[in-house]
Amino acid sequence: MDIRILRYFVQVAKDKNFTKAAEHLYISQPALSKMIKKLEQELGVSLVEIRSGGVFLTDYGQELYQRAVPMIAQFDSLTNF
Repeated sequence: MDIRILRYFVQVAKDKNFTKAAEHLYISQPALSKMIKKLEQELGVSLVEIRSGGVFLTDYGQELYQRAVPMIAQFDSLTNF
């Protein structure tokens, strides 16, 4: 797992939509979907559910989101000395 994939996951969680998240991240939607699937496989759990109303986080996805947001902020602060 790397910080980039966590950023991708957080953006999907915020946008609740793979297409919008991909636009914000300046990558293709299929590439983004593949990265999220890779993260799910690495962790061995489902992180998102795709339903008619958009993308929703599973319980594990919600927990990862809550942990990832501050980790990304801390990582970003390392470059702001």
